[in-house]
Amino acid sequence: MKEEKFAAMVERLERLAVAQPGGYRVRVVLLAMLGNAYLATMVGLVLCGLLVSIVSITRLHFVGAKLTLIMGYLLWRVIKAMRVSVPEPQGIPLDRRRSPELFAMLDGLRSELKAPAFHEVLLTDEFNAAVVQRPRLGALGLWQNSLLIGLPLLKMLTPDQLRAVLAHEMGHLSRGDGRMSNWIYRQRVRWGQLLSELEKDDGRGNWLFKPFLNWYAPYLNAYAFPLARANEYAADATAARLTSPRLMAQALSALPVRGGYLSQEFWPQIHREADDTVEPRCRPYRQMSGANVVGQEEVERWLSVALQEETGLGDTHPCLRERLEALGEEADWQPPKEGETAERLLGEALPGLMDRLDDDWRRRISDGWREHYQTTSRNRARQVELERQLADTGTLEERDMVDLAFLRERTAKDEEGALALWRRLADASVDEPYFSYMLAMRLLDRSDEETAEGEKRLADLVSHHPDWILRAAEALRDHCWTEGREDEAHEWHRQWSERAELEALAERERETVLLADSFAPHGLSDERVTALREFFSCVEELGEAWLAAKEVRYLPERPSLVLAVSVRGWWQRKRRGDELVAGILQRNVPLPAGTLVVSLEGGFSWVRRRFRKIPDTCLIKR
Repeated sequence: MKEEKFAAMVERLERLAVAQPGGYRVRVVLLAMLGNAYLATMVGLVLCGLLVSIVSITRLHFVGAKLTLIMGYLLWRVIKAMRVSVPEPQGIPLDRRRSPELFAMLDGLRSELKAPAFHEVLLTDEFNAAVVQRPRLGALGLWQNSLLIGLPLLKMLTPDQLRAVLAHEMGHLSRGDGRMSNWIYRQRVRWGQLLSELEKDDGRGNWLFKPFLNWYAPYLNAYAFPLARANEYAADATAARLTSPRLMAQALSALPVRGGYLSQEFWPQIHREADDTVEPRCRPYRQMSGANVVGQEEVERWLSVALQEETGLGDTHPCLRERLEALGEEADWQPPKEGETAERLLGEALPGLMDRLDDDWRRRISDGWREHYQTTSRNRARQVELERQLADTGTLEERDMVDLAFLRERTAKDEEGALALWRRLADASVDEPYFSYMLAMRLLDRSDEETAEGEKRLADLVSHHPDWILRAAEALRDHCWTEGREDEAHEWHRQWSERAELEALAERERETVLLADSFAPHGLSDERVTALREFFSCVEELGEAWLAAKEVRYLPERPSLVLAVSVRGWWQRKRRGDELVAGILQRNVPLPAGTLVVSLEGGFSWVRRRFRKIPDTCLIKR
């Protein structure tokens, strides 16, 4: 299902869910049951076919045995697809005896919500909390409920704010709508997995399911989307009822601020230590503090970004602004005071848990840490060498100049020195759009004069270099939007959209060759053709190689070459042809980017006849 159709269907169904909530839910349940009915019908038919084939062995012998194997294989594929495979959640099991306050909070919430008990509570290293359900008996159910709580979340919230977050998560398991939504969710997962498995394996039996699934799986996903989103609002309302709307708003407001701090300040600072130490010495989960270490300017920036986000179709969670509006509250940043974070709920187990997470982190990161340190050491030595050459000669080769610009920027953190080199490169190569783009991106968000220069350079790229429209227009759109210049941002987005649509049309046109296509000489130089012939002469399984240009409607200034190959020897088969194409694509073939490689076996045999009529298309023929 195309994104536009999916979006239109979700919008229509959301209106239906508001106007007729009961009727909408009945439709979703009936649609989910339709899939199960289809699956049961297919199982019944295949099972009947299997029984008939078994009986036919006595009369048809080999044919009956072969038919039995085929029907058995189909039955196995159906039964395998009925399983809902959920990975086992990973984390450190928490002990009720060592963390009694946390489990007392969970028991209280479970009692108030009449929710099922958790079989395990796991501590993770993520800034998140989640409920995971896994079927212990496959299609027969018997669900195991796991609660995952991240230590960073415990360190960043007050106990009351954490209680609101946990009430939201447990609300998904409470009796009533939550259980129905979970059942619908499991149906979506099952059908999505079956469609994925069928697309991976182009084997026999796919015709039983693929036509139905190509329609049904996306349709069910779209139909159940408003229900899943409504379930998030319901969980928020449940949390607000058990705590308060203000506490829920505080918890929601803390998520983008704390998430921004961890991803943009805390972890980058930890990882910067790899520049100077060969082994990690820090203990991040002990160093992580829930005290207010975030400046007011950063708080306002991260909250502003989160509040400007719109609810998209990539996630069933509504955006922060809509969740706060549903609660009737505004964003409220209330960080915990020193010593009042929710981590104290872990009790006497806290020190050992922090040490265990720190040890696990150091084991996971040690190889990458050591590699980063070695790379940084090499880069610093390389920068010293290039700086000395620049000081001695006053200039560098273009490639060395680019290397030095990146080294100043990334290794030495010398933004001004790097900017000077990018300007020098851009001024020396006025016809090279790459240097102008790199300079422009670094001029944005500096002084007014430099920002204006950056905008002008990007606008010139849009006007004079079509291949750079997407990147330059996107940068201008985002920059104008952050500056509050919405009309300009919309105009740049229009230009970006038009070019993106043109690029998509050109890509689809170049994805395959059709009988209606016209072809012309490839136009490569004699040197390129000689290099190709030398390359193909080393490919033993290659029998023929033909190269021509496909005449295209979209972006005709961008060459569209087609390389047609065939397998050498009498054992020419479609599979061998496909293997040859895959093998050629995996090698460093000296062909222009975007060249389409097809096999002359099977459906593309007509290409040989067409290419023979064009001069100089045959590269090799054995």
